[in-house]
Parts: sequence; structure tokens; C-alpha cells
Amino acid sequence: MSALSSDWTHRRVDLLGSRFVRGTVADWKPKVAWSWRPSHGGRVDQVRTVGDLIVVVTMPPGPPGWTHAMVHLVDGKTGKERVSRRLPDPAPVGALAVGPRSVHVAVAGDAVAPYHYALERDSLRPQRRTVLPLVTTGLEDDVLDMWAPSDDRVAFEVELGAERSRRFGWVDLPSRRGSLRAHDTGLAAGDRGGPPRDCAISGEYLIIPVPGIDGPPPTAPGAQRMGVAEVGGGSDGSRGSSAPAEGIWFRSSLEHTSAATTVVGGESSVTCAFAALASDTEGELLVEALTIDRATSVVRQRHVARMGGAPSRTFSGFRAVRMPSGQLFLQPNVVGGLAWGLALKLPNGAGAPDGVLLGARGTSLCFGTDDALVVLREKAAGIVTLTALDTQSVGGLQGRRAKSLWSFDVPDSGEGVAVYAGQPGIVLRSTKALTLITGA
Repeated sequence: MSALSSDWTHRRVDLLGSRFVRGTVADWKPKVAWSWRPSHGGRVDQVRTVGDLIVVVTMPPGPPGWTHAMVHLVDGKTGKERVSRRLPDPAPVGALAVGPRSVHVAVAGDAVAPYHYALERDSLRPQRRTVLPLVTTGLEDDVLDMWAPSDDRVAFEVELGAERSRRFGWVDLPSRRGSLRAHDTGLAAGDRGGPPRDCAISGEYLIIPVPGIDGPPPTAPGAQRMGVAEVGGGSDGSRGSSAPAEGIWFRSSLEHTSAATTVVGGESSVTCAFAALASDTEGELLVEALTIDRATSVVRQRHVARMGGAPSRTFSGFRAVRMPSGQLFLQPNVVGGLAWGLALKLPNGAGAPDGVLLGARGTSLCFGTDDALVVLREKAAGIVTLTALDTQSVGGLQGRRAKSLWSFDVPDSGEGVAVYAGQPGIVLRSTKALTLITGA
């Protein structure tokens, strides 16, 4: 067995958002190493892996507005809880990120203004608690996502209730100075109360996907970038400054109304994938992926493909995996959480995009390793199936059906399963428990 070696420090695996972890799993004989449940019996909310540690956020049972979230450190080797910390403000956790030395947590609730906490990564000892300077004084503000490339400057995505708008920004935590940015179009249709955008960190920039707008006048989807250098003035304790948008970094060439966008970062480039309805009548999506050089803003690659076989009007976003070879796998999700069993493989360099059958409807693309794609399918009675798909052998992913390296049923997984991966192994989070899968 070869151990995985990367850290799952963000909801999309890492700051780059690539859903890729180092290591090989082709020779695994999967087994359940341990299961963990919070002693209070409440909901398991968010997970990150850092070396042999697993950072877990849970919400104990209790009435809204009176219940305090808890942060736990679970030993990845044994499944034993090392330490836990109860947060002082009674609000659910909106965002979680792990920096070089700190765990960063943001809470927001109907009766609590958004707060940011910094906890020592190995002990959860409190380091800092501040009201986010990016938001208004209204109690309807929400924190949707957070990125922590350092422990002093953190990027956020927030939704301002009073302004009914989506904002992105950087905060310098020691000085509490911040810089906000909004798109020219403000809050795009469907964003209010919706999920976070699929942003990514690339160098000193936060890359922000911008949906297309019906108009008038209609605009194509694109991407903006916001640099950490934009953190502006503002005295201690103030909201901070608001920076004007520098304009769209680049736009898609799609002429149809955009359905969704996603960003995948890389060491020297950024890839944005855009999707639109091919027509008003066809159950088909038109997909465009652009890879942009980070330093020169030159388009390195452009791929356009069509995806059919499912009701495109229920399309709700992409799952994306970027492999070490540069190949990008895109899988559309549909409303209700059921994924199409089909993914689109975009080549690195010349070549045409290729459809790959991952499995039956409801099979979700989870992450990639050096030799496999790992997918998940939820079955009845709380059972989920993990499957590793071949990416190296002849004919592996070159045709419509991917070759399975192994498949493993995980019993008693619970509902609402999400998959994370890192040095301890493959972590399955349900609403009630964690389960670690390793290779024998």
C-alpha cells in the first residue's frame, strides 16, 4: 500500500481547488480503519485533513441562536479525539480553512454578526477572535467560504444581507484592515442564499468566477482576480476599504446564457470551465474550458465540447479534478444532489475532449491520485460504494467506460456523505460520523 500524502485544507481539497492528492491507490485492499462520532450526538459539519490530524467542526443539538459550534482534532491513525474547543458565539460555522500554523473558522447566524477565529493548529488554543471587517453591521450577513494561504492574510466570500449582494475580499488579520470587491452586476440571479462560488487561490490572487447575465445587455461569463495587495486602509476595528473592480480578467466565448462556472488553480496557470444550455429544447450542455497563463494572461488552451444525456435545465455546477498530467475531469451535478454518471476528460495539449462513464447515475467524482480517479455512489440503507478507476493502463479512460481497479462497500455510512482524502487515508463524512478508509 502507498499512503496518500497531501492535506485537504479546503472544501475543494487545497487552496488551488484541484481535488488531487499525492499517492497511489491502485494496489489498495480497502478496509474500514475506524469510525468517530461526536460525544454530544449532534451534526458533523466540516472536515479538513492536515498530516495525521483531522480537523472537524460539529454542531451540538440545540435551538438555533443558542447552540455553540465545536472544533475537534481527531488523530488520523487511531480515530481518537485529541482535543476539542467550544466556540464562544452561538452560531453555525460558515467557513473553515487551515493555514500554516492556525485553524481559521468563520461563524455567522441570524442573531450574531460574523466572527473570525484563529486557533492554534495543534492544540486549538485561541489566538484571535474578531468581527470580520468585510461585512456590514446587519445580522443577515453570511460567510460562505474562506482561503488561508497564510495565517495573517485570509480571503473570504461573504453575502451581505442588507445590500443583497455577494462580495469577495482579503483581510489582514493583525490590523483588521480589509478590502472588498463586488462584481459590476452585483448579486447574480440565483446567488442569493446559494452555495459558494468555486474560486481558487493562484499566487497572490483570488480568482473569482463571474456568471453570465441575461441583460440587458447580456454579458458572457468570465473571471476576475483580486490581489492580496488590494488590502487597503481603514483603522483598527473598522470595516476597511472597498476596492473598485479592475474589470474582467478574461471572458468566455460562449454566446449562450451561462449555467455555472468553476475555477481550478495551478502552479503557473488557472483553468476556468464555463457551461451553458446548448439550446432551449435540447437536453445538452455546451462546455468551454480555458487555461490562462498566470503571469502573462495568455490563453494556453481552449477546449469546447457538448455533453448530453441528462436534463440540462437542472444543471447546478461542476465537480472538477485536475490530474498531475494536466488533464482535467469535469462532472456536472444536477439539482437534488444526484450527479450524472458521466464526466468530460479535457486533454493537456492537443486532442479532443472525451466522455468517460464513471458509473451509474448518482456516481460522484471525488478526487484523483497519481494512478486513479476515486468515485462514490450512495446506495440504500446508508451504504456507499467507493471505486478506484484506472488512469494508466492501456484503454483505461480512453473509451466510454472506465476500468475499475477496486470497489468497496462502506456500511453504516449515514446520510449526506462527503469524501475527503489526505495522509490518514480516505475520510467519509456523514451528518453523524466520520469513517476512515485505508488500504491493507
